[in-house]
Amino acid sequence: CSITVQDRDLRILNFNEEIARRFHPQPGEYCFRAFKGRDRQCEVCPVIQTFADGNSHVSQELVVNHDASETCWLARTTPVSMDEGGITAVMEISLDVTEAKRLQTQMRKSEEKYYAIFNNIPNAVFMIDPHSMQILDCNESSSTMYGYCRSELVGHSMLDLFDEPERETYASQLGHAGALDQAGQLTRSGDRIFATIRISPFDHLGKEALLVVSTDITRQ
Repeated sequence: CSITVQDRDLRILNFNEEIARRFHPQPGEYCFRAFKGRDRQCEVCPVIQTFADGNSHVSQELVVNHDASETCWLARTTPVSMDEGGITAVMEISLDVTEAKRLQTQMRKSEEKYYAIFNNIPNAVFMIDPHSMQILDCNESSSTMYGYCRSELVGHSMLDLFDEPERETYASQLGHAGALDQAGQLTRSGDRIFATIRISPFDHLGKEALLVVSTDITRQ
């Protein structure tokens, strides 16, 4: 991380080797000029905020480098020297979080792609707890096939979609990977349908789950 100590005028009093390697500042130079090539202080400055209230502050900023590349910095400040007149210096510690931000963006795009596929699959897809049979998540096709809205399915047992006399039989079968052929089920309106159900292990938000894909074969 990069560390500086600055006075009330935002002049650099001291800095660590990482700052020296990256920016080659001179003691007494203004921080905004040494690090960003600015002629005036930044609009949002955690160092000024710390001088104002004596508290630690955190800020995040996107910086355009000399080679036109961009880096994202996370900065935290803390008062390091005080006398009867108040704070005389502030230490600012900055971390380059560019790679972390890139990975967050990549993960968000991956999740968006996953949900787009999840919701557009024509089959009903459920994520269920392998022990309680509770529905953890389901796609939009589940609502079309069974007549329930998503909020009526999530949090309820997958077994509720089966005929009550057959629930105990299907409970043991649903807990294992495999397939159920011509399984009798009920829609919200009470209509009986038949489905082919495929079950496979799945990691859902870091927890053990089962991926259940149900295909309506009633017309067949």
